[in-house]
Amino acid sequence: TAASPRRPLKPGAPVRVRILEGGPEILANYFEPLRRRLERQARKKNIEILRERRVESVDGGSVMLAGGERIGCDILLWVAGSRSHDVFEASGVAVDDRGFVLIRPTLQFKDYDNLFAVGDCGTFIDFPETPKAGVYAVRQGPFVTHNLVAWLDGLPLCRYRPQGDFLTLMNLGDGSAVGGKWGWSFQGKWVMKWKDRIDREFMGRFLTTP
Repeated sequence: TAASPRRPLKPGAPVRVRILEGGPEILANYFEPLRRRLERQARKKNIEILRERRVESVDGGSVMLAGGERIGCDILLWVAGSRSHDVFEASGVAVDDRGFVLIRPTLQFKDYDNLFAVGDCGTFIDFPETPKAGVYAVRQGPFVTHNLVAWLDGLPLCRYRPQGDFLTLMNLGDGSAVGGKWGWSFQGKWVMKWKDRIDREFMGRFLTTP
């Protein structure tokens, strides 16, 4: 979410950016070379990273931290990660410790053959550490389509196995990007061009012509 600026900023005026991280590391689910590269870019752009700062509350112009510290702000961007919908726990279905519904490799609920889940809302019983990332949801699409039809027809269902790693590409906002896979990280304008091409090709699948 974003709060309205208390005062308009003049073009070219200096901007102070601070990232508040509740844990000891930013992007804790990513491998270290990629994190360190992003931290170097943050320092280069004078972006301050404050670790182990848990937010208690927010008002119109400041953020209150758990220890009582108050940090003023003109614009606030709140990025808190994925969260399960309350409907799963309220329905009494089996969920993990974060409230996400537990699913089998066939994408069926743990205790119900006629209920399926894909994407971030589900946690695999066999692969509970699978990140909540869109790449998994996209790849589950053909499986759930096949399995819904197969279940209705009484045919065997396919089993989905999440991939062990996936390509990460992050826009740095200056015409370049940072990327990583298999424990390696890289960056440059060529990475941004690569990311742009992949994104455009993916979104192009959803374009329709009249």
